[in-house]
Amino acid sequence: MARRSSLLKPKHFKDHLTLGERGLEFDVWIDELDRACCICDDLDVPHERPATRVVVNPKEHPAAKVAASLKRAKARYLPEERMNVVYGLPGRSHGNQRRVGDYELEWQFQIDEGIDAQHLVFVCFDGRRPVGYAGCGFGLWWDDDSPDLTASLSLSMVYVAPQARGRGFGIDLSVAMSLAGRQFLDALYRAARPGAEVSASVTADYESDGGEAITRQLAREIECHLDFLREDGNRSSIRLGSCALDAGW
Repeated sequence: MARRSSLLKPKHFKDHLTLGERGLEFDVWIDELDRACCICDDLDVPHERPATRVVVNPKEHPAAKVAASLKRAKARYLPEERMNVVYGLPGRSHGNQRRVGDYELEWQFQIDEGIDAQHLVFVCFDGRRPVGYAGCGFGLWWDDDSPDLTASLSLSMVYVAPQARGRGFGIDLSVAMSLAGRQFLDALYRAARPGAEVSASVTADYESDGGEAITRQLAREIECHLDFLREDGNRSSIRLGSCALDAGW
């Protein structure tokens, strides 16, 4: 399958989520208003907390540096926890081990999957120290023979360092992903050809109570934004579909 030109262009992005030299870029402070605007029924943490910075693929903190920091924290505060801290970071797995690689820094056509995509790592900070991350692939299914577009959000892992748990960092990662997902849908809506249907899918490949709550919140946020565009969008020629959820449980 030949490489094709991406449908999405920088002009289609108008907010925190942008398309630039490092592919999809996102740098935001999640505050009380952002938390209050999200559907957090399953995520019971007070909104009234200091703002949290969340950055996608942060230049000043390569994936290997984030991994080393979180591994040290786990070894110090919760060594008995049986969890692969780096599962959601870019890299290759060898048995039970995973070698962390570099961030994906290009929005591109993935020939093996037939999708335009980029793996994003949302890193949250306590001051200047990374204390957690969420690995999530953002993708776009489309075909030259059809105008229809499907946004794909594939969540691989949400991890917060043991000493930072219970302070809402997982919530803020969830809110940040939801915000980026909504803005990604907006970009698809702007890029769609007249007559197209824009829909979405959210997938996850793990089973845990916290992970299920975050995944369901993300899917609800995307579904609500599709409803918003259906009712209040300014492109009457675009049809809005639904959000499919496949989380493997």
